[in-house]
Amino acid sequence: MVTIGNVASAVAFYLRDELGVDEGDVDVIRFGLEIVLGALLKVVAITLVSYLLGIMPLVLAVLLTSSSFRLVSGGVHFHTFARCTAFSIFSAVFIGYIAMMFGPRLNATELVLVIGCVALVGYHITLRWAPADTEHKPITNESKKRKLKMLSRIYVFLWAAIATVVVMLLHQTPFLHSMVIASIGGFALQVISIIPFTYRCIAHIEGFSAR
Repeated sequence: MVTIGNVASAVAFYLRDELGVDEGDVDVIRFGLEIVLGALLKVVAITLVSYLLGIMPLVLAVLLTSSSFRLVSGGVHFHTFARCTAFSIFSAVFIGYIAMMFGPRLNATELVLVIGCVALVGYHITLRWAPADTEHKPITNESKKRKLKMLSRIYVFLWAAIATVVVMLLHQTPFLHSMVIASIGGFALQVISIIPFTYRCIAHIEGFSAR
């Protein structure tokens, strides 16, 4: 069976044999390739599904917001690529549909209120739990933790400000309302991923799936 791990290992061993890469670097290359290939396949899968469903811009807004916030705030991970991809597709498509349905129904004032409330809750959660690491990739450097926490707080302010400006300047464009709601959903999804309760839920799912 062809897996991402097998492909990454084959490429790493090829580089070792053909280009003389040091044995000690093989595992580093393999791990890096697994991350890159996994990310590319996930993006392709999500993009393809959202395109077929006709909501690709909304799903991309979800992914752009959640992924960029995740870079500084961390968050829970599934242990397998299949579960991670399945959850990413389901959550992004679900939020995209919600955004498509409710975007035209909300006016600018209502959207700004939603942005403010979500940002306020997100800020308090970020202040308490970001950056959220995992047992496989712990953040042990206190200086790095403080830096990531500061960047997470800055991200919340910048996201809320940009989303508000977009709504106020383009409030007569219903599709932009849907895009903003998709971004709100992506932001909220990432905020939820750093809460300890979410870690416990994912751990239960992983344990049940492993049986």
